[in-house]
Amino acid sequence: MNQQFSDFAPAGTLATSLCAVYKSRRGEIHYAYGGQPRILFWQAQQRQWTTLAPSQESICGLPFGVTETACYDEDHILLDPGDILLMFSDGVPETRSASGELLQPEGVMELAQESTEEIGSSSCAPLTAVASIFLRRLEDFHGRPDFQDDITLLWIRRLPRQTSEAVSA
Repeated sequence: MNQQFSDFAPAGTLATSLCAVYKSRRGEIHYAYGGQPRILFWQAQQRQWTTLAPSQESICGLPFGVTETACYDEDHILLDPGDILLMFSDGVPETRSASGELLQPEGVMELAQESTEEIGSSSCAPLTAVASIFLRRLEDFHGRPDFQDDITLLWIRRLPRQTSEAVSA
């Protein structure tokens, strides 16, 4: 993918990337970064957010276009029912407040935590509700609903498996 990007993009153009494959039977997601902010992971049992960090320190994972020979480490995680992953573009932590302050990765984590706390103790609240609260809080931090950089948010939640009886009822 990096090579193809380098073939068609104008010289000096960079792009962040995140590639992920979800194996639903096991609740396992495999992912690789290319200059992308780290994934946030909501552990439903512990009711807390953490950051998925690479399993090993590496110089791999540069944005597309930096060098044609860049490498990309893959990692994976198992999701339990109710767990959530939040993947986002670099425009999210680079959002500025009206006073010019950067949100930073720590601020993204705080917004995610506040968003799930606002929903309350229900681990089965609609994911769209959590995402809407998060986006509202991001706009509040920014001071307006229009952003200068792209804002891409991808939310994934593993749902509990339903038995055939529950599905047919």
